[in-house]
Amino acid sequence: MIHRLKVYVAGPIDGSGRHIPNLRRALDAGSKLMSDGFDPFIPHLNLIWSLVHEGCATGARWQEWDDNWLRCCDGLYRLSGVSPGSDHEVALAQSLGLPVFFEADADGHERLQWWRVETVRLLPRNGAIFVVGG
Repeated sequence: MIHRLKVYVAGPIDGSGRHIPNLRRALDAGSKLMSDGFDPFIPHLNLIWSLVHEGCATGARWQEWDDNWLRCCDGLYRLSGVSPGSDHEVALAQSLGLPVFFEADADGHERLQWWRVETVRLLPRNGAIFVVGG
């Protein structure tokens, strides 16, 4: 079994009616995280789900779904931009004791990498293979 740290990508989805550019930013961040050896969770992909199955969930239900997935993650990466939902997710992650990294911080990505290396180094092995690199 390979264990990779799961990182929740939080950021604007429908801010300023810019769904597709926000989705692209989240996918770009997720792709970078994946190539760096993380397993990103990108809730922005719910946009596609809700386009295919319009009205399948309310905004409150999507937030509940996001919160449940966030509880399964090891950390959170916050994209810049105005997003009340993402601010809620940052607060939830902090209340759960999860590390939060901010795209807007000059050293945010470096701190994320350091966290990955240190966390993998310190975790018990229990027969699992822990991946440090991409």
